[in-house]
Amino acid sequence: MKSALIILATGLSLGSPAQVVITSFTHDGLLTWTNVVSNGTYRVEWAGSPTGAWHSFDLLTNLNSINSTSNSVTVQVPTFYRVLWLDPPPPQPDGTWDYQAYDTYGTLAITGRLTMASQPNRISGNWDLKWTGMSTNDPGPQIGSGQLAGNLAGYNLFVDLDPSTADDSVFLRGVLVGSYITDGIWSHETLGGEIRGGRFVATKRPGPAASLLWDRSSAPKQQHR
Repeated sequence: MKSALIILATGLSLGSPAQVVITSFTHDGLLTWTNVVSNGTYRVEWAGSPTGAWHSFDLLTNLNSINSTSNSVTVQVPTFYRVLWLDPPPPQPDGTWDYQAYDTYGTLAITGRLTMASQPNRISGNWDLKWTGMSTNDPGPQIGSGQLAGNLAGYNLFVDLDPSTADDSVFLRGVLVGSYITDGIWSHETLGGEIRGGRFVATKRPGPAASLLWDRSSAPKQQHR
Protein backbone atom coordinates (compact mmCIF):
# COMPACT_ATOMS: atom_id res chain seq x y z
CA MET A 1 0.00 0.00 0.00
CA LYS A 2 2.90 2.34 0.71
CA SER A 3 4.18 1.98 -2.86
CA ALA A 4 0.76 2.83 -4.27
CA LEU A 5 0.62 5.99 -2.19
CA ILE A 6 4.04 7.09 -3.49
CA ILE A 7 2.85 6.62 -7.07
CA LEU A 8 -0.22 8.72 -6.40
CA ALA A 9 1.79 11.43 -4.70
CA THR A 10 4.09 11.77 -7.69
CA GLY A 11 1.33 11.56 -10.27
CA LEU A 12 0.71 15.28 -10.53
CA SER A 13 0.12 17.38 -13.61
CA LEU A 14 -0.27 21.10 -14.13
CA GLY A 15 -3.39 22.70 -15.53
CA SER A 16 -3.62 25.50 -18.06
CA PRO A 17 -2.87 28.41 -18.05
CA ALA A 18 0.44 27.72 -16.35
CA GLN A 19 -0.15 29.93 -13.29
CA VAL A 20 -2.03 27.02 -11.67
CA VAL A 21 0.48 24.84 -9.81
CA ILE A 22 -0.26 21.65 -7.87
CA THR A 23 1.81 21.94 -4.69
CA SER A 24 0.97 18.75 -2.78
CA PHE A 25 -1.03 15.53 -2.71
CA THR A 26 -1.08 13.82 0.68
CA HIS A 27 -1.51 10.15 1.54
CA ASP A 28 -5.03 10.84 2.82
CA GLY A 29 -6.15 12.29 -0.52
CA LEU A 30 -5.77 16.04 0.02
CA LEU A 31 -4.87 17.78 -3.26
CA THR A 32 -3.55 21.36 -2.99
CA TRP A 33 -2.82 23.90 -5.73
CA THR A 34 -1.97 27.60 -5.90
CA ASN A 35 -2.68 30.43 -8.32
CA VAL A 36 -1.47 34.03 -8.48
CA VAL A 37 -5.14 35.04 -8.83
CA SER A 38 -7.32 34.69 -5.73
CA ASN A 39 -10.69 34.13 -7.45
CA GLY A 40 -11.17 31.28 -9.91
CA THR A 41 -13.24 28.29 -10.96
CA TYR A 42 -11.48 24.94 -11.37
CA ARG A 43 -12.01 21.31 -12.34
CA VAL A 44 -9.87 18.39 -11.18
CA GLU A 45 -9.26 15.74 -13.84
CA TRP A 46 -7.54 12.35 -13.81
CA ALA A 47 -5.62 10.19 -16.26
CA GLY A 48 -3.82 6.87 -16.36
CA SER A 49 -0.65 8.53 -17.67
CA PRO A 50 0.82 12.05 -17.52
CA THR A 51 0.07 12.53 -21.23
CA GLY A 52 -3.64 11.74 -20.89
CA ALA A 53 -6.27 11.15 -22.01
CA TRP A 54 -7.80 13.33 -19.27
CA HIS A 55 -11.22 12.65 -17.73
CA SER A 56 -13.48 14.41 -15.28
CA PHE A 57 -14.52 12.40 -12.23
CA ASP A 58 -18.14 12.15 -13.37
CA LEU A 59 -16.89 9.80 -16.11
CA LEU A 60 -15.81 7.09 -13.64
CA THR A 61 -18.76 4.93 -14.65
CA ASN A 62 -16.49 1.98 -15.47
CA LEU A 63 -15.56 1.76 -11.77
CA ASN A 64 -19.09 2.07 -10.38
CA SER A 65 -20.10 -1.51 -11.16
CA ILE A 66 -17.51 -4.19 -12.01
CA ASN A 67 -18.61 -7.65 -13.06
CA SER A 68 -16.05 -10.44 -13.26
CA THR A 69 -15.98 -14.18 -13.90
CA SER A 70 -12.38 -14.51 -12.71
CA ASN A 71 -10.80 -14.57 -9.27
CA SER A 72 -8.25 -12.01 -10.51
CA VAL A 73 -9.55 -8.62 -11.60
CA THR A 74 -7.51 -5.68 -12.93
CA VAL A 75 -8.86 -2.20 -13.63
CA GLN A 76 -7.21 1.14 -14.35
CA VAL A 77 -7.73 3.63 -11.54
CA PRO A 78 -6.79 7.34 -11.43
CA THR A 79 -3.08 7.85 -10.79
CA PHE A 80 -2.33 11.24 -12.37
CA TYR A 81 -4.19 14.45 -11.62
CA ARG A 82 -4.33 17.95 -13.06
CA VAL A 83 -6.27 21.09 -12.22
CA LEU A 84 -7.91 23.14 -14.97
CA TRP A 85 -8.55 26.85 -14.44
CA LEU A 86 -11.98 27.30 -16.03
CA ASP A 87 -12.28 31.11 -15.94
CA PRO A 88 -8.82 32.68 -16.44
CA PRO A 89 -8.95 36.42 -17.19
CA PRO A 90 -8.15 37.35 -20.78
CA PRO A 91 -4.67 38.67 -21.57
CA GLN A 92 -4.29 42.39 -20.90
CA PRO A 93 -1.07 43.35 -22.67
CA ASP A 94 -1.64 47.11 -22.90
CA GLY A 95 0.27 49.07 -20.28
CA THR A 96 3.56 49.24 -18.43
CA TRP A 97 5.08 46.07 -17.01
CA ASP A 98 7.66 45.60 -14.26
CA TYR A 99 10.18 43.09 -15.63
CA GLN A 100 12.62 40.79 -13.85
CA ALA A 101 14.97 38.43 -15.71
CA TYR A 102 17.15 35.74 -14.16
CA ASP A 103 20.29 34.04 -15.40
CA THR A 104 20.60 30.29 -15.91
CA TYR A 105 21.55 29.87 -12.24
CA GLY A 106 18.43 31.65 -10.98
CA THR A 107 20.17 34.91 -10.02
CA LEU A 108 18.30 38.14 -10.70
CA ALA A 109 20.20 39.76 -13.58
CA ILE A 110 17.93 42.38 -15.20
CA THR A 111 15.17 44.68 -13.92
CA GLY A 112 13.19 47.45 -15.59
CA ARG A 113 10.03 48.01 -17.55
CA LEU A 114 8.29 46.96 -20.74
CA THR A 115 5.58 49.15 -22.25
CA MET A 116 3.25 47.39 -24.65
CA ALA A 117 0.25 48.19 -26.82
CA SER A 118 -1.74 45.59 -28.73
CA GLN A 119 -3.32 45.58 -32.15
CA PRO A 120 -4.82 42.57 -33.96
CA ASN A 121 -2.01 39.99 -34.29
CA ARG A 122 0.63 42.53 -33.20
CA ILE A 123 2.36 43.82 -30.07
CA SER A 124 4.43 47.02 -30.15
CA GLY A 125 6.10 49.21 -27.56
CA ASN A 126 9.42 49.95 -25.92
CA TRP A 127 11.69 48.75 -23.11
CA ASP A 128 14.06 50.24 -20.54
CA LEU A 129 16.17 47.69 -18.66
CA LYS A 130 19.26 47.70 -16.44
CA TRP A 131 21.72 45.17 -15.07
CA THR A 132 21.45 44.42 -11.33
CA GLY A 133 25.13 43.64 -10.88
CA MET A 134 24.20 40.44 -9.02
CA SER A 135 24.87 38.07 -11.92
CA THR A 136 28.17 37.30 -13.62
CA ASN A 137 26.50 35.70 -16.66
CA ASP A 138 26.07 37.56 -19.93
CA PRO A 139 22.41 38.67 -20.14
CA GLY A 140 22.66 39.47 -23.85
CA PRO A 141 21.76 42.88 -25.25
CA GLN A 142 18.86 43.56 -22.85
CA ILE A 143 20.58 46.48 -21.11
CA GLY A 144 19.55 49.99 -22.14
CA SER A 145 16.46 51.08 -24.05
CA GLY A 146 14.80 50.33 -27.36
CA GLN A 147 11.71 49.29 -29.24
CA LEU A 148 9.96 45.95 -29.05
CA ALA A 149 7.59 44.05 -31.31
CA GLY A 150 5.83 40.73 -31.14
CA ASN A 151 2.52 38.94 -31.09
CA LEU A 152 0.01 37.33 -28.77
CA ALA A 153 -1.55 33.99 -29.75
CA GLY A 154 -4.19 33.13 -27.18
CA TYR A 155 -2.29 33.37 -23.91
CA ASN A 156 1.13 32.80 -25.51
CA LEU A 157 3.25 35.95 -25.78
CA PHE A 158 6.31 36.43 -28.02
CA VAL A 159 8.35 39.65 -27.90
CA ASP A 160 11.50 40.68 -29.81
CA LEU A 161 13.45 43.38 -27.94
CA ASP A 162 15.26 44.55 -31.08
CA PRO A 163 13.08 43.90 -34.12
CA SER A 164 15.21 46.14 -36.34
CA THR A 165 18.13 43.67 -36.45
CA ALA A 166 18.42 40.13 -37.72
CA ASP A 167 20.75 39.02 -34.93
CA ASP A 168 22.04 40.08 -31.49
CA SER A 169 18.53 40.42 -30.13
CA VAL A 170 16.67 39.10 -27.10
CA PHE A 171 13.44 37.11 -27.44
CA LEU A 172 10.88 36.83 -24.65
CA ARG A 173 8.35 33.98 -24.56
CA GLY A 174 5.78 33.57 -21.81
CA VAL A 175 2.17 33.02 -20.80
CA LEU A 176 0.12 36.21 -20.36
CA VAL A 177 -2.92 35.77 -18.11
CA GLY A 178 -4.66 38.95 -17.02
CA SER A 179 -1.94 41.27 -15.71
CA TYR A 180 0.75 38.62 -15.16
CA ILE A 181 3.36 37.08 -17.44
CA THR A 182 4.54 33.71 -16.15
CA ASP A 183 6.55 30.77 -17.46
CA GLY A 184 8.71 33.38 -19.17
CA ILE A 185 11.94 32.38 -20.89
CA TRP A 186 14.36 34.87 -22.47
CA SER A 187 16.83 33.85 -25.15
CA HIS A 188 19.63 35.59 -27.04
CA GLU A 189 19.85 35.49 -30.83
CA THR A 190 23.43 35.37 -32.16
CA LEU A 191 25.07 34.66 -35.50
CA GLY A 192 25.51 31.09 -34.31
CA GLY A 193 21.81 30.68 -33.49
CA GLU A 194 19.46 31.20 -30.58
CA ILE A 195 20.89 30.65 -27.09
CA ARG A 196 18.48 29.93 -24.25
CA GLY A 197 18.99 32.26 -21.31
CA GLY A 198 16.98 32.13 -18.08
CA ARG A 199 13.46 32.74 -16.90
CA PHE A 200 11.65 36.06 -16.51
CA VAL A 201 8.46 37.32 -14.88
CA ALA A 202 6.50 40.53 -15.42
CA THR A 203 3.57 42.22 -13.65
CA LYS A 204 1.54 45.04 -15.11
CA ARG A 205 1.42 48.28 -13.19
CA PRO A 206 -2.07 49.48 -12.22
CA GLY A 207 -3.58 52.45 -13.99
CA PRO A 208 -4.16 53.48 -17.62
CA ALA A 209 -1.81 52.32 -20.33
CA ALA A 210 1.15 54.61 -20.88
CA SER A 211 1.53 56.47 -24.15
CA LEU A 212 3.44 54.50 -26.73
CA LEU A 213 4.26 57.36 -29.07
CA TRP A 214 7.82 56.69 -30.22
CA ASP A 215 10.06 58.96 -32.23
CA ARG A 216 12.76 56.77 -33.79
CA SER A 217 15.00 59.80 -34.38
CA SER A 218 15.06 60.61 -30.66
CA ALA A 219 15.21 57.04 -29.37
CA PRO A 220 18.10 56.48 -26.94
CA LYS A 221 20.93 54.40 -28.28
CA GLN A 222 21.11 50.89 -26.91
CA GLN A 223 23.84 50.24 -24.40
CA HIS A 224 25.32 46.76 -24.46
CA ARG A 225 27.23 45.36 -21.57
